[in-house]
Amino acid sequence: MTKFNISRRTFVEGGIGLTVANFLPGTTPLAFAATMEERTIAAAKTVGPADVSGMIWSPYLVPMQPVIADFKKATGIGVGAVQDISIFDTPQRAMAEALSRSPQFDFIHIDSNMIPSLASAGYLEPLDAYMKKADFKIEAVGDY
Repeated sequence: MTKFNISRRTFVEGGIGLTVANFLPGTTPLAFAATMEERTIAAAKTVGPADVSGMIWSPYLVPMQPVIADFKKATGIGVGAVQDISIFDTPQRAMAEALSRSPQFDFIHIDSNMIPSLASAGYLEPLDAYMKKADFKIEAVGDY
């Protein structure tokens, strides 16, 4: 420690200061050690309390209930009305929503094959800005 002339006391005080700074509002996304989940939650909290509605494939809604509750507790963003739709009806329903410019759904659960059609219809919103704000690492998802 003589190279930088830092005492143990100064080192510990600096560490405590950085720790306390991570708990200040708005600083969590800047934490160097924050996990992907922590960065995503911190970015979601900046939106403020909200409820989103969506359309999801039938077998997925019930198992998601605990995750939905945890997400609302962590972020303040809840899931309101969700239409539980058969996987076979989803493509037609999603395209009908796109063509009618319906504001009914904030999110939809679709097969990746639907993305080009829905994007061409102007129904999908790019997520790049949101991912950048949350410091999302695409490597965490995989290379599809």
